[in-house]
Amino acid sequence: MDGSCPACGARAGEVFFEREGVLATTNVLYARREDALAAPRGTLRMVQCARCSHVFNSAFAAERASYDAGYENALHFSPTFDRHQRRLAEALIQRHELRGKRLIEIGCGDGSFLRALCEAGDNVGVGVDRLAPDATADARVRFVRANDLDAVGDVDFDFVCSRHTLEHVVSPRSFLRAWRRWAARHAAGVYVEVPNGAVPFCDDSVWDLIHEHVSYFTPQSLAHACASGGIAVDAIEETFGGQHLSVHGRLASGEVTAIECANPPDLERRLSEFAERFSARLAAARDLLESGSPRTVLWGAGSKGITLLDATAGAGVVAAVDVNPRKHGRWIGGVGVPVVAPGALRAMRPDRVVVVNELYVAEIRAALRELSVEADVVVA
Repeated sequence: MDGSCPACGARAGEVFFEREGVLATTNVLYARREDALAAPRGTLRMVQCARCSHVFNSAFAAERASYDAGYENALHFSPTFDRHQRRLAEALIQRHELRGKRLIEIGCGDGSFLRALCEAGDNVGVGVDRLAPDATADARVRFVRANDLDAVGDVDFDFVCSRHTLEHVVSPRSFLRAWRRWAARHAAGVYVEVPNGAVPFCDDSVWDLIHEHVSYFTPQSLAHACASGGIAVDAIEETFGGQHLSVHGRLASGEVTAIECANPPDLERRLSEFAERFSARLAAARDLLESGSPRTVLWGAGSKGITLLDATAGAGVVAAVDVNPRKHGRWIGGVGVPVVAPGALRAMRPDRVVVVNELYVAEIRAALRELSVEADVVVA
């Protein structure tokens, strides 16, 4: 990266946190343990923009972040997340009057959210993603397997959606500006969603800090990125228990001024103290995993859980459990911990289950009861 702010283009600030040797891509799982142990590594060198408050990894190395074979980050297999996703689809249909409309989702993954939007609103949609499905049996949805939006062609859309993609791209402003060609024909509605970038630093959710996320958007920096990219923002809101930031707006063909948004009042202080707090949180996690139970499992083989395992060298964890069947039988990068289905716990009989996201605790406790597995559930 050139050191300038990805959100507004201003000169970067000083480094406030640095960590070498982190996994380059947390959501890549491996078919063989030896390949997992040799997973590529990267560096975190976190800075904050003095102009727009954006936080980003100035050491991000695109050539080390892989989104090809083995990459898997679908969350909709979780009942908790699936309910959230369906409620979000229904809310967008109501708010943006998406009935019988033409939609596009950029960075659609396996297309589950786009399908929900099309099914609930009788819409037609195009999903764009380098990992998009090859085909679909649903005539209302088609997929374009590509990174380049030119592959979509000159098609009119009424609504443009992109969820949990903007934080992965080196230049969010260029990424958003590419949508402007549609603005010339339609004042299309826009929905953009990203992780809440203040959460890792203000709420001590340190396992959210990963190399493949170039950007950590604050409300203020998200407003600047959208304005620079040609999106007229109507509102920026927190969703999913405050863990996500969402943008509601519309494409604009002319210049756009960033709306005023309030950041957490203690953000700068929390950033200045982050290195010390990260060390303390890491030490506590190591103590937790290394003490007590010899039969500890982690529930959730996603980026948070994998970051925890990698940071602690997998201390004391015999397996990671995940409800996503596409992860079963694979190995976690860096530590070589196997990923198993929830049903495997009947034979494993763990006495401690470690969780990294409190929003899923109720779901996990219910699953353990259904499996007749008695174990302490601990949030790390």
